[in-house]
Amino acid sequence: IKPWSIDEVIDWFKDEPLQFEPGEDWSYSNSGYVLAAKVIEVVSGQDYDDFLRQEIFEKLDMEDTGQDVFTTVLPHRATGYGNAEREIYNAPYRDMPFTSGAGSLYSTVLDLYKWDRTLYTDTLVSTELLDRMMTPVKKDYAYGWFIRDELGHKLVEHGGAINGFLSQSQRFVDDDLVVISLFNYESTFWRTVNKGLAAMALGEEYEPTLLTTSVDVESDLLATYAGTYEVMEDYFVTLAVKDGHLVVTATDDPKPSLGLAQSETKFFFPDINLMMNVDVDEEGQVTGLRMLQGAHRASGSPVQDTDGESTP
Repeated sequence: IKPWSIDEVIDWFKDEPLQFEPGEDWSYSNSGYVLAAKVIEVVSGQDYDDFLRQEIFEKLDMEDTGQDVFTTVLPHRATGYGNAEREIYNAPYRDMPFTSGAGSLYSTVLDLYKWDRTLYTDTLVSTELLDRMMTPVKKDYAYGWFIRDELGHKLVEHGGAINGFLSQSQRFVDDDLVVISLFNYESTFWRTVNKGLAAMALGEEYEPTLLTTSVDVESDLLATYAGTYEVMEDYFVTLAVKDGHLVVTATDDPKPSLGLAQSETKFFFPDINLMMNVDVDEEGQVTGLRMLQGAHRASGSPVQDTDGESTP
């Protein structure tokens, strides 16, 4: 597969219509970060990867960080894995420089820790600029960071996902704590692992990532969840009860998958790497589903019968 340059990637999307006028709204965009990489090249007069290596990685002694190029022989490079059709598989090839500025780097936890420590100094970025970087501009998003409260502590974070790999960096800046996790498997638990580690370090209560023993849930309650839910046009998931357990099927996977109850409304389906929350209102009526499978989130709404009643 022919590698793409930054200019070729920009040519690919530059004529697409705007979703909204700049400054009026916010939506995460990998394309925006590719443009940022191009700005770096224009201002510095260097290739993006050369600039990062000389101005950041070498200065911070980040010896195990750089632009991930498939043809480079990189000792100890991790292999990425995914999960589909009930099987774990080698993640498909991806030309990483295609995502320059938006996720084309390889690194290690120790190197990312060096990066985090530097952000408490003015070695690379002044305190004034760093404060601007970490001040939300639209909603909870600043310049490359999500800013929110977690466990009663100020959190500055960002994650990443690409074929076979997931990453999460959470900086609790008032506590001088950083939690970094790198996965070479598209695990559904990448975010909850980070949250649990942070809670332990902060001395806060937390829920286990996954219960080893399924919670007992009354069959009558499970029966209220049974029905069909629309996730997107022409794609549905169906819940049913079998032998006292919730099972799920989908438009593209009619084979039932057994759910392990984590609570009365939360279920993990190990066969398909799916975590599902059933949302109910104050009267106990099902209002929808929230699903997480690897790095992918989705929601489902109860399908309405011809009489206006939902199927569950």
